Amino acid sequence: MCPSPVPPVTMTSSDVDNSQQATLRLDDRSYVITLLNKLVQHRVLVSVTLSDQPQVYTSTLLLVDADKNTLLLDEIFPAVGRRHLLEAKSCHLHARVEGATLNTELSFIEAVKDNVLIYYLFEFPEVVEYTQRREGHRVRVDSLNVVAEIYSANGMAYKGILHDFSPGGVSLELDEGSDFRNTEIYRCTLYPPHETPFHCKLEICCRRHDAPRKKVILGGSFVELDRRGEHAVNKLVTELERQLLRSRRMPQGEKEGL
Repeated sequence: MCPSPVPPVTMTSSDVDNSQQATLRLDDRSYVITLLNKLVQHRVLVSVTLSDQPQVYTSTLLLVDADKNTLLLDEIFPAVGRRHLLEAKSCHLHARVEGATLNTELSFIEAVKDNVLIYYLFEFPEVVEYTQRREGHRVRVDSLNVVAEIYSANGMAYKGILHDFSPGGVSLELDEGSDFRNTEIYRCTLYPPHETPFHCKLEICCRRHDAPRKKVILGGSFVELDRRGEHAVNKLVTELERQLLRSRRMPQGEKEGL
């Protein structure tokens, strides 16, 4: 189907995100634990800063104790930072893991001595900021009401709408009650108007609960895409962008046929 030509329309920043970065505030405890444990497993060097000092200190995360709601940090270098940390009672932690950056505030509990070594015990953070580079711009398309279905591990289909779309992944808006876990992979089908249904697999990277609207927003990255799939994604991004522009130029009654 070849729609009529549409005059150029400027898209707003709320529709398209060309920043090439996506920053999420993660409060999903299970996902935060998974990310922090990656720092432990790979012995990632972390940066530690104090609110009243420009100095950047380094350390490593030794233990994530989910049962006790604590994190254990190794010795801090340069050594002068140890005294400052004891006085400050809190710090900012910054780290890179798998191409993304993590930032969080930590509240100090106590220093733990083991012979001549000193470790630092902190409270488990309530929120972690997770910033990841995007593979292209993101188009917000919830106004188009593109139907999406995502299938749980037992094969049950949950229907929702496509919230935004980029060459790297999507976010979906579902009703409450769906049970999709971060870092797990699920089958998904998108039903864009006038286009062939698009079948894909998504690795869930974030889950946000919108309590007032009784909705859940799932963010996922495409996985196992072959060249044909990558081409289909790029084509669909362009098509949804075009439909979004068309919908702005149409009277309300005509939008139903999009």
